[in-house]
Amino acid sequence: MVFNLDTVLGELKRARPIFRRESDFQQEFARVVRLLNGNARVRLETPLPQESDLSRLDVLVEDGPTVIAVELKYKTRALSCQAGDELFSLKAQGAQDHGRHDFIKDIARIERFVDANPGAIGYAIFLTNDPLYWQQGLRATNDSAFRLHHGRLLKGTATWGPAAGAGSTAGREVPLALRGEYALDWRDYSDVDGNARSQFRYLAVKVHEHGAAT
Repeated sequence: MVFNLDTVLGELKRARPIFRRESDFQQEFARVVRLLNGNARVRLETPLPQESDLSRLDVLVEDGPTVIAVELKYKTRALSCQAGDELFSLKAQGAQDHGRHDFIKDIARIERFVDANPGAIGYAIFLTNDPLYWQQGLRATNDSAFRLHHGRLLKGTATWGPAAGAGSTAGREVPLALRGEYALDWRDYSDVDGNARSQFRYLAVKVHEHGAAT
């Protein structure tokens, strides 16, 4: 199998420029992978025995010796629009600090997966119509270490700022350590009906086994 993420996302956005929720995104991503890679075994919500918190991998793709782990995030701001013959009403999810933190946690989880499965690769993918994720903030905040803005080199250990409140840190207290370095490159995904709120962009981070060539 030759897995090409650009091909998968190209086919996906032709069929689905917008999704109702994250689970919709996951299911449609898996469907397109199956469509393009007919011999592949594609599974959703696969348990990860190396994790201590009983977490599950969003999408696992296996074809012979090829193993690909995928984590998907879908965060939205308020949007009502029509795509084809479907009407969509997306909620303003907010809590961008949690969204940023959880995406970096996905990357760290994939790093552990590929290091535990020699030859595997992984992708963490973030799709959103909320520009607060891809734009660089103008001032320091308590979640500055988790920023995902375009052009950032993400590396090292991310922790909350000293003034972060319990509402931000509850359940997310453990620092997130990355062993790799990732240049963050947001790309256009779709523009559903031509207004700013309907413009979706995605960030894809590719993770290799420790020591493997990138």
